[in-house]
Amino acid sequence: MCRTPTTASPDTTLAAQLEARYPVTYAERKVEEEVERGMRTGAGGAEGVMILIGNRHRMERGTEDANQHDWTFFVRLSRPELIDKIEVYLHPTFRPPSVTLRQPPFEVRRLGWGTFELQATIWLKEGWGWVQEGRRECPRELKLDWELDFEGRGRQGRVRGRVRKVESSGGQEGGGVPEGRVLRSRSVAPL
Repeated sequence: MCRTPTTASPDTTLAAQLEARYPVTYAERKVEEEVERGMRTGAGGAEGVMILIGNRHRMERGTEDANQHDWTFFVRLSRPELIDKIEVYLHPTFRPPSVTLRQPPFEVRRLGWGTFELQATIWLKEGWGWVQEGRRECPRELKLDWELDFEGRGRQGRVRGRVRKVESSGGQEGGGVPEGRVLRSRSVAPL
């Protein structure tokens, strides 16, 4: 089975052949995939969460400033029901320079003239924490950085995170991309 989440449907005939030929490996991978997609609880109570972070972009035509960019920053999650809020920190020249998003779609749209790096802090609901390799505590917040992309229509990256229920979460410091997580980017659809 493919390790990259997709909307493609599996070839049921081939799947049956692979399951018959490699029953143990097939069953193990099926469990891994269910954990990654948040459909099953994994080791230590961890559940998978897929995070897409990125921006869409288009040039504004007919404005007095020929360098106007219409952009939308977004964070999409496979488990939005676990999210308390997402805090987005823009360039300090924007008013307001920070925005708190409390429900999907988690997006911020603005007009501007140049790119900059913004930060997004994803806060889980009380009782949940981000699992991080080599750390016992599971902070409620996960901090991600994103550089706006004005080349073409924008781009997005993907982070595979893990969460679990925790006894007490006081919003400890120390968020970040869990160790071993790879941010991948690709082009996005137009606005």
